[in-house]
Amino acid sequence: MKKYEDMRHGTEAFPVGIHDTVCKNGFSLYPHIHKEFEFLVITEGKGTVYIDSERFDLKAGEGVFINSEELHIGIKTSSERASFFAVVFAPEVFGNFTLDLIMQNYVVPVIKKKIRPQRRIERSVAEKLMLIHENPGELKIKALLFDIWDECIKNAEKSPDFTKSKSVEEIKSVMEYIRANFNREITLEALADYASMSKGYLCRKFKSVVHMSPFEYLIEVRLDKGCEMLKYTDLTVGEIAERCGFNSFSYFSKIFSKKMGCTPKEYRKSRL
Repeated sequence: MKKYEDMRHGTEAFPVGIHDTVCKNGFSLYPHIHKEFEFLVITEGKGTVYIDSERFDLKAGEGVFINSEELHIGIKTSSERASFFAVVFAPEVFGNFTLDLIMQNYVVPVIKKKIRPQRRIERSVAEKLMLIHENPGELKIKALLFDIWDECIKNAEKSPDFTKSKSVEEIKSVMEYIRANFNREITLEALADYASMSKGYLCRKFKSVVHMSPFEYLIEVRLDKGCEMLKYTDLTVGEIAERCGFNSFSYFSKIFSKKMGCTPKEYRKSRL
Protein backbone atom coordinates (compact mmCIF):
# COMPACT_ATOMS: atom_id res chain seq x y z
CA MET A 1 0.00 0.00 0.00
CA LYS A 2 1.36 3.42 -0.95
CA LYS A 3 1.72 5.83 1.95
CA TYR A 4 3.52 8.79 0.47
CA GLU A 5 2.71 11.49 -2.06
CA ASP A 6 4.04 11.15 -5.60
CA MET A 7 5.22 14.71 -6.26
CA ARG A 8 8.78 14.91 -7.55
CA HIS A 9 11.21 16.74 -5.29
CA GLY A 10 14.31 17.49 -7.33
CA THR A 11 16.07 14.65 -9.11
CA GLU A 12 17.58 11.33 -8.10
CA ALA A 13 21.05 12.90 -8.37
CA PHE A 14 20.04 16.03 -6.40
CA PRO A 15 16.86 15.33 -4.38
CA VAL A 16 15.99 18.90 -3.40
CA GLY A 17 12.74 20.48 -4.55
CA ILE A 18 11.82 24.16 -4.32
CA HIS A 19 8.07 24.58 -4.72
CA ASP A 20 6.19 27.89 -5.00
CA THR A 21 2.48 28.16 -4.35
CA VAL A 22 0.13 31.13 -4.72
CA CYS A 23 -3.27 30.89 -3.03
CA LYS A 24 -5.48 33.59 -4.57
CA ASN A 25 -8.44 32.94 -2.27
CA GLY A 26 -6.77 32.07 1.04
CA PHE A 27 -3.93 29.88 2.23
CA SER A 28 -4.37 26.14 1.77
CA LEU A 29 -2.14 23.09 1.60
CA TYR A 30 -3.23 19.65 0.46
CA PRO A 31 -3.07 17.05 3.32
CA HIS A 32 -0.09 14.82 2.63
CA ILE A 33 2.83 12.82 4.02
CA HIS A 34 6.27 12.23 2.52
CA LYS A 35 9.60 10.72 3.51
CA GLU A 36 11.52 13.92 2.83
CA PHE A 37 12.19 16.77 5.25
CA GLU A 38 10.45 20.05 4.54
CA PHE A 39 10.83 23.70 5.43
CA LEU A 40 7.77 25.81 4.60
CA VAL A 41 7.91 29.63 4.60
CA ILE A 42 5.02 32.08 4.14
CA THR A 43 5.97 34.90 1.77
CA GLU A 44 2.66 36.79 1.54
CA GLY A 45 -0.44 36.95 3.71
CA LYS A 46 -0.91 34.43 6.49
CA GLY A 47 -1.71 30.77 6.95
CA THR A 48 -2.48 28.03 9.46
CA VAL A 49 -0.49 24.80 9.22
CA TYR A 50 -1.23 21.60 11.13
CA ILE A 51 1.59 19.09 11.60
CA ASP A 52 0.27 15.81 13.03
CA SER A 53 -2.60 17.87 14.55
CA GLU A 54 -0.28 20.50 16.12
CA ARG A 55 -1.38 23.98 15.02
CA PHE A 56 0.87 26.81 13.81
CA ASP A 57 -0.45 30.24 12.80
CA LEU A 58 2.06 31.88 10.46
CA LYS A 59 2.47 35.25 8.76
CA ALA A 60 4.80 36.48 6.04
CA GLY A 61 8.44 35.73 6.87
CA GLU A 62 7.58 32.88 9.25
CA GLY A 63 7.82 29.16 8.66
CA VAL A 64 7.92 25.65 10.06
CA PHE A 65 10.01 22.50 9.89
CA ILE A 66 8.21 19.27 8.97
CA ASN A 67 9.92 15.99 9.77
CA SER A 68 9.85 12.84 7.66
CA GLU A 69 6.50 11.00 7.66
CA GLU A 70 4.53 13.75 9.38
CA LEU A 71 1.04 14.63 8.18
CA HIS A 72 0.86 18.32 7.27
CA ILE A 73 -2.11 20.38 6.17
CA GLY A 74 -2.76 24.04 5.39
CA ILE A 75 -6.19 25.31 6.39
CA LYS A 76 -7.98 28.23 4.80
CA THR A 77 -8.93 30.70 7.55
CA SER A 78 -9.61 33.75 5.34
CA SER A 79 -9.94 34.73 1.69
CA GLU A 80 -6.81 36.87 1.86
CA ARG A 81 -4.31 36.16 -0.93
CA ALA A 82 -1.34 34.18 0.38
CA SER A 83 1.81 32.65 -1.03
CA PHE A 84 4.48 30.33 0.30
CA PHE A 85 7.39 28.22 -0.78
CA ALA A 86 8.58 24.85 0.42
CA VAL A 87 12.08 23.42 0.36
CA VAL A 88 11.61 19.65 0.33
CA PHE A 89 14.68 17.42 0.39
CA ALA A 90 15.68 13.82 1.01
CA PRO A 91 17.79 13.10 4.13
CA GLU A 92 20.40 11.61 1.79
CA VAL A 93 21.42 15.16 0.88
CA PHE A 94 23.53 15.04 4.06
CA GLY A 95 25.31 11.77 3.22
CA ASN A 96 25.13 7.98 3.26
CA PHE A 97 22.84 6.46 5.88
CA THR A 98 25.21 3.67 6.91
CA LEU A 99 28.67 5.16 6.33
CA ASP A 100 28.41 8.86 7.13
CA LEU A 101 29.08 10.15 10.67
CA ILE A 102 27.01 13.27 10.07
CA MET A 103 24.00 11.16 9.10
CA GLN A 104 24.32 8.90 12.14
CA ASN A 105 24.83 11.70 14.67
CA TYR A 106 22.71 14.54 13.33
CA VAL A 107 20.14 13.27 10.83
CA VAL A 108 19.02 9.76 11.79
CA PRO A 109 18.15 10.86 15.37
CA VAL A 110 15.75 13.42 13.88
CA ILE A 111 14.10 10.83 11.62
CA LYS A 112 13.80 8.43 14.58
CA LYS A 113 12.46 11.30 16.71
CA LYS A 114 15.15 11.02 19.37
CA ILE A 115 15.69 14.75 18.98
CA ARG A 116 13.27 17.34 17.63
CA PRO A 117 14.26 20.56 15.86
CA GLN A 118 12.00 23.47 16.71
CA ARG A 119 8.80 23.42 14.69
CA ARG A 120 8.82 27.18 14.25
CA ILE A 121 11.98 28.18 12.45
CA GLU A 122 14.20 31.03 13.59
CA ARG A 123 14.34 34.22 11.52
CA SER A 124 17.97 33.47 10.63
CA VAL A 125 16.89 30.10 9.21
CA ALA A 126 14.06 31.74 7.25
CA GLU A 127 16.57 34.16 5.72
CA LYS A 128 18.80 31.29 4.58
CA LEU A 129 15.79 29.50 3.14
CA MET A 130 15.02 32.67 1.18
CA LEU A 131 18.48 32.36 -0.35
CA ILE A 132 17.75 28.74 -1.31
CA HIS A 133 14.46 29.93 -2.79
CA GLU A 134 16.48 32.02 -5.25
CA ASN A 135 17.89 28.71 -6.55
CA PRO A 136 21.59 29.73 -6.55
CA GLY A 137 22.81 26.33 -7.78
CA GLU A 138 23.35 22.88 -6.32
CA LEU A 139 26.60 23.63 -4.47
CA LYS A 140 25.27 26.75 -2.72
CA ILE A 141 21.94 25.09 -1.91
CA LYS A 142 23.67 22.14 -0.29
CA ALA A 143 25.98 24.43 1.69
CA LEU A 144 22.99 26.42 2.93
CA LEU A 145 21.12 23.24 3.92
CA PHE A 146 24.10 22.10 6.02
CA ASP A 147 24.24 25.55 7.64
CA ILE A 148 20.49 25.50 8.35
CA TRP A 149 20.64 21.97 9.72
CA ASP A 150 23.49 22.91 12.04
CA GLU A 151 21.41 25.75 13.47
CA CYS A 152 18.31 23.57 13.82
CA ILE A 153 20.22 20.81 15.64
CA LYS A 154 21.79 23.31 18.07
CA ASN A 155 18.30 24.42 19.09
CA ALA A 156 16.74 20.95 19.01
CA GLU A 157 14.90 19.43 21.93
CA LYS A 158 16.71 16.38 23.30
CA SER A 159 14.75 13.24 24.26
CA PRO A 160 11.37 14.85 23.51
CA ASP A 161 8.08 13.28 24.49
CA PHE A 162 6.88 11.88 21.17
CA THR A 163 3.79 10.14 22.46
CA LYS A 164 1.95 9.30 19.27
CA SER A 165 -1.69 10.19 18.98
CA LYS A 166 -3.58 6.98 18.33
CA SER A 167 -6.20 8.94 16.38
CA VAL A 168 -3.59 10.47 14.08
CA GLU A 169 -1.95 7.11 13.36
CA GLU A 170 -5.32 5.45 12.71
CA ILE A 171 -6.36 8.18 10.30
CA LYS A 172 -3.00 8.07 8.51
CA SER A 173 -3.77 4.42 7.81
CA VAL A 174 -7.16 5.36 6.33
CA MET A 175 -5.46 8.01 4.20
CA GLU A 176 -3.05 5.36 2.93
CA TYR A 177 -6.00 3.16 1.96
CA ILE A 178 -7.64 6.03 0.05
CA ARG A 179 -4.42 6.87 -1.80
CA ALA A 180 -3.90 3.23 -2.75
CA ASN A 181 -7.46 2.85 -4.07
CA PHE A 182 -8.25 6.35 -5.36
CA ASN A 183 -9.10 5.08 -8.86
CA ARG A 184 -11.73 2.65 -7.55
CA GLU A 185 -15.14 3.18 -6.04
CA ILE A 186 -14.63 3.82 -2.32
CA THR A 187 -17.62 3.84 0.00
CA LEU A 188 -17.84 5.06 3.57
CA GLU A 189 -18.82 1.52 4.55
CA ALA A 190 -15.60 0.15 3.05
CA LEU A 191 -13.50 2.74 4.88
CA ALA A 192 -15.26 2.04 8.16
CA ASP A 193 -14.71 -1.71 7.75
CA TYR A 194 -11.05 -1.15 6.92
CA ALA A 195 -10.56 1.04 10.00
CA SER A 196 -12.72 -1.16 12.26
CA MET A 197 -14.79 1.88 13.22
CA SER A 198 -18.40 2.90 12.88
CA LYS A 199 -19.12 5.27 10.00
CA GLY A 200 -19.99 8.13 12.33
CA TYR A 201 -16.89 7.66 14.49
CA LEU A 202 -14.64 7.45 11.43
CA CYS A 203 -16.05 10.68 9.98
CA ARG A 204 -15.60 12.56 13.24
CA LYS A 205 -12.05 11.31 13.77
CA PHE A 206 -11.04 11.87 10.15
CA LYS A 207 -12.31 15.45 10.16
CA SER A 208 -10.63 16.22 13.49
CA VAL A 209 -7.25 15.15 12.06
CA VAL A 210 -7.44 16.03 8.36
CA HIS A 211 -9.93 18.94 8.64
CA MET A 212 -12.07 17.55 5.84
CA SER A 213 -14.32 14.55 5.36
CA PRO A 214 -13.05 11.23 3.91
CA PHE A 215 -14.96 11.96 0.68
CA GLU A 216 -13.46 15.46 0.40
CA TYR A 217 -10.00 13.97 0.89
CA LEU A 218 -10.70 11.36 -1.80
CA ILE A 219 -11.57 14.16 -4.24
CA GLU A 220 -8.35 15.99 -3.29
CA VAL A 221 -6.31 12.85 -3.99
CA ARG A 222 -8.02 12.29 -7.32
CA LEU A 223 -7.42 15.90 -8.37
CA ASP A 224 -3.80 15.65 -7.27
CA LYS A 225 -3.36 12.54 -9.43
CA GLY A 226 -5.15 14.29 -12.28
CA CYS A 227 -2.74 17.23 -12.11
CA GLU A 228 0.19 14.85 -12.20
CA MET A 229 -1.16 13.02 -15.25
CA LEU A 230 -1.88 16.30 -17.04
CA LYS A 231 1.73 17.37 -16.50
CA TYR A 232 3.56 14.13 -17.17
CA THR A 233 1.46 12.08 -19.61
CA ASP A 234 -0.13 12.50 -23.03
CA LEU A 235 -3.42 10.92 -21.96
CA THR A 236 -6.60 12.71 -22.99
CA VAL A 237 -8.56 14.55 -20.32
CA GLY A 238 -11.29 11.92 -20.61
CA GLU A 239 -8.79 9.09 -20.05
CA ILE A 240 -7.33 10.92 -17.06
CA ALA A 241 -10.78 11.45 -15.56
CA GLU A 242 -11.48 7.72 -15.84
CA ARG A 243 -8.10 6.71 -14.42
CA CYS A 244 -8.62 9.05 -11.47
CA GLY A 245 -11.91 7.40 -10.53
CA PHE A 246 -14.35 10.02 -11.84
CA ASN A 247 -17.48 8.61 -13.40
CA SER A 248 -17.73 11.31 -16.05
CA PHE A 249 -15.52 13.73 -17.93
CA SER A 250 -17.88 16.65 -17.20
CA TYR A 251 -17.85 16.06 -13.44
CA PHE A 252 -14.04 15.88 -13.42
CA SER A 253 -13.81 19.13 -15.40
CA LYS A 254 -16.31 20.86 -13.12
CA ILE A 255 -14.54 19.84 -9.89
CA PHE A 256 -11.10 20.53 -11.38
CA SER A 257 -12.07 24.03 -12.55
CA LYS A 258 -13.58 24.89 -9.18
CA LYS A 259 -10.47 23.77 -7.31
CA MET A 260 -7.72 24.93 -9.69
CA GLY A 261 -9.32 28.03 -11.19
CA CYS A 262 -8.86 26.75 -14.75
CA THR A 263 -9.97 23.85 -16.94
CA PRO A 264 -7.84 20.68 -17.21
CA LYS A 265 -6.81 21.68 -20.75
CA GLU A 266 -5.78 25.16 -19.59
CA TYR A 267 -3.81 23.62 -16.72
CA ARG A 268 -1.95 21.30 -19.07
CA LYS A 269 -1.17 24.12 -21.49
CA SER A 270 0.20 26.32 -18.68
CA ARG A 271 2.56 23.53 -17.56
CA LEU A 272 4.01 22.77 -20.99
